[in-house]
Amino acid sequence: LEVNMRAPGAYIPDMINYAYDVDTYALWSDVLIYDKIFVDVNRKYVVGYASRRNGIDYTHSYEEIKDKYKDKIKIDTEVPEALAAAMGNHVFIFRTEKEEELIEMIRFILKRNGDGNWI
Repeated sequence: LEVNMRAPGAYIPDMINYAYDVDTYALWSDVLIYDKIFVDVNRKYVVGYASRRNGIDYTHSYEEIKDKYKDKIKIDTEVPEALAAAMGNHVFIFRTEKEEELIEMIRFILKRNGDGNWI
């Protein structure tokens, strides 16, 4: 039986790396070559993904988000136009040790002016 494996797409490898403090691609290659991994994999953080869409009146600016969460933000990037319909126009990926703080970060990043809040 032949099994074809591939690493997950989009930002999933990055999110795994940040949650476990590992290199997903190194783990994946070890599994392909040796059929095992050589490190203990224990989750150390909770990782969140929040994307913003152009044209929405968000309460907090990118600068406010970066100032508030500084080193907890691991990725802060514009999404290529070809992927933006599915993923949003701007992505923040962040990590913390507490799920409650993760939820608060998502709410802060996605908070909208007016009645358009959904979280």
